Amino acid sequence: MKKIIMVAGVFCLLLLVWSVRDGKSKEQSVYTGDAVYYKNRVVIATAASGKLDFYSLAGERVDSLFSVGLALNPTKEEVFNDVKLVVSGDKLTAYAIAGYTLYQYDISNLYTAELEKKTRNTYWDWYERVDRFGDRIVTVSKRGVSIWNNQLDIIDSYKLESESAYGVRSGGSNRFLTGMSDSSILVYDRESRSVLRTTPLNFSNFKKNGRKPFYDRISNNVYVIDDYYVKKIDVNGVLTASYRHSGDSSFDVESTADNDFLYASNGLKVMKLKKSDLTLVSEVSTGSLGAAQGWAMGLKLVNTAFGDRLVVFNNSSILVLDSNLKLVAHAGKISKDDNLLYPIENLYLVLDHNSATAGAIVNLQGGGFWPNEDLSVKLVNSTITAKADRFGRFNVDVPVPTTTAGRYDIKVDGMQSNLTYSISFSITE
Repeated sequence: MKKIIMVAGVFCLLLLVWSVRDGKSKEQSVYTGDAVYYKNRVVIATAASGKLDFYSLAGERVDSLFSVGLALNPTKEEVFNDVKLVVSGDKLTAYAIAGYTLYQYDISNLYTAELEKKTRNTYWDWYERVDRFGDRIVTVSKRGVSIWNNQLDIIDSYKLESESAYGVRSGGSNRFLTGMSDSSILVYDRESRSVLRTTPLNFSNFKKNGRKPFYDRISNNVYVIDDYYVKKIDVNGVLTASYRHSGDSSFDVESTADNDFLYASNGLKVMKLKKSDLTLVSEVSTGSLGAAQGWAMGLKLVNTAFGDRLVVFNNSSILVLDSNLKLVAHAGKISKDDNLLYPIENLYLVLDHNSATAGAIVNLQGGGFWPNEDLSVKLVNSTITAKADRFGRFNVDVPVPTTTAGRYDIKVDGMQSNLTYSISFSITE
């Protein structure tokens, strides 16, 4: 066992693992992580920086607890990729992966990390995710899913064909897993070691985002968000409900088996929907919620003594929302050494109306372009200009030209970045 001790102002080069209390020279984009309720507080962890960064909800703030890294100048194999928190009585354990190695840390005192176990595979299996499926820790790689016992020995494995390790989930089930491809979601049965069913999904660019479905182990329904709809799929793979979200990106769906509601993120917003029929209950835009440059990606729902708390990994910050999507607390922001903000988000366009007659005006919003760059907005033979703000976002009114009724693209070009993006629009008679 190796104790990781944090000493203010001192870096001990003899340690293979080091830990730093509070603070970094610059914040990182935060897109995924984990959270639990431990000793009457919400504890949050993320590996988005390449280290393990731990936070705690304290009133209206999310405070940094400490960070754990593997080297002062890490190689690719010494960069953490993912972290999973597990509460067992009075003990809080963080399981983490870096390269070919699985680590187990005791972080129960919330200010130091004790390395209890680590194991490195010798067959070049690069771990992409660590999670808990049912009552077992698992790792996910391109070779499939490995099941581990408490001694960190592999006791079983499954060859699950999923194009995204991020989409391999269990929803707490000991039997079923989900997997994702660029055109479908599948349910895998660990008992029969076979795919039970696949259901089509629709993505404009599957590989640009990680997407997390939710498997409800009580109802056996699967909930997932693609680039157009939040979907509910029954045990036979039949689509039973859907909700058209306002965006063309998709990230996470999150809930718990005993919850009547579902939460989903699409970058622009976090949505709360009824599980029964996917009707929208409420939604919140996160672009400037807590800190500028928000982009709602990873979600983690935590049941607390004060009600549900939804942790949102929001690119520029970590948000904690209540069950009504009201901001409870936040932390972090994106910054660079020159004190400028830089957009780290996908290109997107959103219209206030998807169709209109000639002569009408429609509002177009978008983002993901370079800060402060000039933009060209073209519809049929009409071109107007716009300018991105310091976050690479813009808002412009587009006149609908006189032309033959039909379906056209509104195309936006970045004049300096050469980035381009389009959205479909109908001109009606």
